[in-house]
Amino acid sequence: MGIAPNDKSPHRASQEWEERFRLLLAGVREYAIFFTDPHGTITEWHNGPEARARDAEAFVGSHVSKLYAPRDAAAGKPAAELAEARDRGQVAREGWLVHGDGTRFWGEYVTAALWNDRGGLRGYCRVVRDVTERKHAEEALRSVVSHSTDALVTINHRGVIQAFAGAAEKIFGYAAADAVGRNVSVLMPEPWRSEHDGYIQNYLRTGVPRVVGTGREVTGRRKDGSPVPLDFTLTEFTLDGLKFFTGIMRDITERKEAQAQLEVQATQDALTGLWNRGAILKLLGDELDQGHRDGTAVGVALLDIDHFKRINDGHGHLAGDAVLRVLGGELNAVVRRYDRIGRYGGEEFLIVMPGCDEACLRGLCERVRRTVADATVTHDGRRIAVTVSIGAAVAVPAADATPDTFLRAADLALYRAKAGGRNRVELGHVE
Repeated sequence: MGIAPNDKSPHRASQEWEERFRLLLAGVREYAIFFTDPHGTITEWHNGPEARARDAEAFVGSHVSKLYAPRDAAAGKPAAELAEARDRGQVAREGWLVHGDGTRFWGEYVTAALWNDRGGLRGYCRVVRDVTERKHAEEALRSVVSHSTDALVTINHRGVIQAFAGAAEKIFGYAAADAVGRNVSVLMPEPWRSEHDGYIQNYLRTGVPRVVGTGREVTGRRKDGSPVPLDFTLTEFTLDGLKFFTGIMRDITERKEAQAQLEVQATQDALTGLWNRGAILKLLGDELDQGHRDGTAVGVALLDIDHFKRINDGHGHLAGDAVLRVLGGELNAVVRRYDRIGRYGGEEFLIVMPGCDEACLRGLCERVRRTVADATVTHDGRRIAVTVSIGAAVAVPAADATPDTFLRAADLALYRAKAGGRNRVELGHVE
């Protein structure tokens, strides 16, 4: 039950207020509380058990400016904060302050103006807490984040960017001040850009995660519209009852380029730039399977450079390499855009021609033979004449050919072309 104000004598009310204040101070462990007169001179100082005990001795009777770092005191910060507290009632700040022994600390403090019954200013009350350890931890974290190779992007439950840190500016091309407040979908290409808000709302409604707590590779969108491959992990947290999400992203462009280069090296002939033996044989098998499904013919041609040993012996191996490179370029230029060419081994090449019946095959092979014969190959200023012998075969769906039977037929035809005088085309049959 409460006691009406008129039931108390002024003396008793004062005693109760002082008792309550004493209990308040006893419960405060990490804070210092002090009072000043209207001019800012400290009149009382109360320390919690974990605050600096000797600060009271050092500061009582001194102006509040003694608590400030010299630069801030000289700049008039103490008087400005007291004036703001007087005008607004109270003001909360953080900044560098000093203990009674002169050591600096990062203080979190609230200053309140105190008024008497007549509306006059009695003075000020300030509550101070030393949060130096937290400040150092925040600075350490900020340093780690700022030097991180990862981007950290935090959004709220509406998808609006709240924080844009780490390597985010470098990766996406947005300044942090420009990114904060935007919808995070600006960092995504279509169709994810249009669908992202729906993903968030679906998760908030159902609680069923699609990407929360998982790592995956995604594609981001830079400010200039260009794509960027990313390693992406999404975490969530709750603050004041609201959901927030932080995406941790790393630019993996170099890794993807290295992977692509390895894939090229695994499938490409280093000298000619054509498919290597393993890759062209796989493509042959794939085209045969497709031909069976579609009911279409597949043509194949084996090319062998005539008298290649004579070229190496007469002009040197570098000249032989030049011939192989030129021939690779000539073949690429003469075949259809969907034909596949590979270096089968040594001076042999294999061409896979999907959708090519016998008439088509003969015409293409003759065109290849003439193109090679007309090509100009020079080395050390000397022209090298080059011709090829070609053995070709067609696999029709009814033949149910395998790569081995197909190549055997083409190889036998190539043997006949060489035996028949070279620089000619022979067609074989798949048995």
